[in-house]
Amino acid sequence: MNKKEKEPYLVGINVLEKSTDEETATVDRLLAENIVAAARIQTGYIKEVRRHGRKESGKPRVLKIRLEDTWLCLY
Repeated sequence: MNKKEKEPYLVGINVLEKSTDEETATVDRLLAENIVAAARIQTGYIKEVRRHGRKESGKPRVLKIRLEDTWLCLY
């Protein structure tokens, strides 16, 4: 039995969240596009942007950016 291979993500740590989930999602998407563009990857390759973990006051969750092509995370 083969262990399922985990998909690689670009990860942002200590990224502050906004007060509402809707604001956070909008800002996270813009931030993800800036991070991906800084890595010289086209923003069209972004497949998913989400927060990982439980939402707690005073502690920002990890920002996970999943790309269409696995190899883009590994260069």
